[in-house]
Amino acid sequence: MDYLVEICQSFFNHRLVPSSMSVRTVFLTLTMSIFLIGTPSDCISWKSWFMEDRLSRSIHNSDSFLFLDFNCSSFDLECSACDAGSFANLTNKDCACCDLNGECARKKLCVDCIEGEYQPEPGQIECLLCPNGTISNTTSAEQCMPCAKGTVQPVEGETVCEDCEPGYFANKTGLLNCYTCPNGTFSNTTASHNCTKCPPGHFQPDGGATGCEICEPGSAALSAGSLKCEFCKTGFFSNKSGSTYCFPCPPGKIADEPGLVNCTNCPIGHFQPSAGESGCMECMQGAYCNHTGCSVCEECPGGMEAKRTGADNCTLCDPGFSKASASTSLCAQCAEGYYQTKRGQASCNVCPEGFYCTCFSCDPVPCPVEASCPQGSYVPAYLTCLPLFKKNDKSCVPTNGFYALVSLAGVVCLLSIVCLLGRYRARQRYFSIRVAESDSLLTYSNESPKEPIYQGF
Repeated sequence: MDYLVEICQSFFNHRLVPSSMSVRTVFLTLTMSIFLIGTPSDCISWKSWFMEDRLSRSIHNSDSFLFLDFNCSSFDLECSACDAGSFANLTNKDCACCDLNGECARKKLCVDCIEGEYQPEPGQIECLLCPNGTISNTTSAEQCMPCAKGTVQPVEGETVCEDCEPGYFANKTGLLNCYTCPNGTFSNTTASHNCTKCPPGHFQPDGGATGCEICEPGSAALSAGSLKCEFCKTGFFSNKSGSTYCFPCPPGKIADEPGLVNCTNCPIGHFQPSAGESGCMECMQGAYCNHTGCSVCEECPGGMEAKRTGADNCTLCDPGFSKASASTSLCAQCAEGYYQTKRGQASCNVCPEGFYCTCFSCDPVPCPVEASCPQGSYVPAYLTCLPLFKKNDKSCVPTNGFYALVSLAGVVCLLSIVCLLGRYRARQRYFSIRVAESDSLLTYSNESPKEPIYQGF
């Protein structure tokens, strides 16, 4: 019994047109009603023979759950494989009855792959869905195209790739999903290939950012791709937004805590000679600073001094003191024999002749009548004469007694010399006589047989 089957693939619409009603026709009708699923497209017609004693072929369409039986006993057409990018329409006897699946007796019965599908091999019975990360936007595709950089496709069988949103990127082709921009980077456009590092002076602590945040005054970001801004350390400052580095405080200024926007001037009486410091120093003794922000302390000029450290000005030398030139020295007391009654003087005055100066800050005192006071006298020089001398004006002179004593001493000395010379001459004569007597005794002894007798001189 022959049946002409016509299927319209339009939202479960299908029908059987039998040549004559039978039980088998009713069975086929029910089967087709249950399993056929199609899409709104053209109708497909074919003829099926249900003969128990004739050669038949069963066709299974997995998409529409279609089971067909064809009697291919009288089929003698030459078949050829469908090209790549297409597949054999097995709902047609001229394809279904070919010896090999994927072949058709007529090439026009091969169906092109639709967009989103592909078939790289010839002689196939279906097309494949483009895998994730690829697309096909043409029919008869033999292969799918990978999504370009900046785009992705997470779903199979798609025809277009999706652009990465701002804050995301795709740096390779054929990706399923976009990557999140890491911390310290950003992407502010769609379809980004890569993320951009935050420039110096900016930071980004979060991932997936579309922009960077600017560093606040008092902080800085030195390198690109910073996750945070660093506070300026002590001795440094930043007074503007987006600083790439912190500036050292100039001499005379300090930053005594981190994260400062501006430096602070050293107070009066203090100084700082170096840059990038966190504290000021007191002016040393003998120097001063009378304004804020001093990088050096000034030496006190001549006639002035600073007795304490941290001075904001110099004071005049006291009376009795002096200082010759500018230096850090203190005023020096006048030397003995000098005086100074005024304040702030560079030198002391020498005590004049006829005066003495025991008080360094007082006027010279006249010398007493009985004393001597040459120039530079510290105390009066009182004159004390020795015995036999007397004072004459400001010196000692011999008295008459001194001269008499000297004369007497001269006479005594002369007489002593005369006496000594007389005694010397007498002794000489005496010794001469005795020597002569001794010579005579020796002469007698030689003439006498007896030994001489010595009787002395």
